[in-house]
Amino acid sequence: MLNESPVAHKAIQCDEKSVCEIKKEIKLLSFMLDNHEYAVEAVNTIEILRLVAIIPIPEAPTFVPGIINLRGRIIPILDLRLRFGFPHKYYNLNTPIIIATNGSYMMGIIVDQVKRSEERRVGKECRSRWSPYH
Repeated sequence: MLNESPVAHKAIQCDEKSVCEIKKEIKLLSFMLDNHEYAVEAVNTIEILRLVAIIPIPEAPTFVPGIINLRGRIIPILDLRLRFGFPHKYYNLNTPIIIATNGSYMMGIIVDQVKRSEERRVGKECRSRWSPYH
């Protein structure tokens, strides 16, 4: 189970001459594409669907198989396998679609498998141990 509380800044040793500070921890939702693991921020994830009927868009790029109607909202769908240059994989009823947002618009991302949600530390800042300001 992941800790939902905010994380205070933590100091860690980078090497013998410097100390690094972790700026924040973020929650990520990881997924698989062609045996490679990727992640999106969990805060941007709205839901995970099983494959639904995708309506094709004429003359769309090959990595955009179409759109879906999600409770009255039209959502563009991206196939990240194709976008990242991996070979095409046929969809089945268990193919996951991650519905994500950036705050302004939503999109669906077709992935091979959704793995897990976890916290990761990001934003290290290092300073010299010998600084008079620490």
